[in-house]
Amino acid sequence: MSNNWQQKVEEYCERYNIPMLYLVETLYDPKVVPMIRGKGFEFSVMTILQEILPKNEWKVSKATMNEEISFHDTDIRVFHKRTGKVIRVEC
Repeated sequence: MSNNWQQKVEEYCERYNIPMLYLVETLYDPKVVPMIRGKGFEFSVMTILQEILPKNEWKVSKATMNEEISFHDTDIRVFHKRTGKVIRVEC
């Protein structure tokens, strides 16, 4: 994440019309928490795979929207550099 995460949060709130004063309350809403936890878990899995797989052999990334459209259940993309094979991980 960039060094200016506060600015990104402010821009996000402005873009989606979320009052900064109520951002935390919004995040703790029982309807919102499961989605945030699920997305957070995807980033946790990506980070763990990046740490345990040798970087010279593997590239691990969060699946982009285009990949998710083509492969509905893809959360993490694991690319084997030597063979070009892609492993799609659903969290």
